[in-house]
Amino acid sequence: MFGSTYKVDFELEHLLPKEKILYERAGENVNDQNFNFKIEISMLIRSIMANYSQLLDVLVYRPSLSSEKVAALEQLFVNLHDLINHFRPHEARQNLIIRIKDQIKGQKNELE
Repeated sequence: MFGSTYKVDFELEHLLPKEKILYERAGENVNDQNFNFKIEISMLIRSIMANYSQLLDVLVYRPSLSSEKVAALEQLFVNLHDLINHFRPHEARQNLIIRIKDQIKGQKNELE
């Protein structure tokens, strides 16, 4: 127990199988430091809004086809949820960096 090392870096598992993940671009990994969450989240939100608008049109003109649009929206929401879960460690790391910098500033001000 004491003196043993622990692996700090970990990779979150996806909620979906690889073939249903919409936001991962070719050659990019969500766990990569350079992955742009802002672009991917905004693209998913735009897709959700467009599909919701299409669902409303389908409900007005062809209600029998609404189950396909609902399934597409469900897949988009699950992808968004999965992407947000992958963003949480990055967000926590950034918050920790900000807090540590604030503590350092406060300690420097106390010393002066």
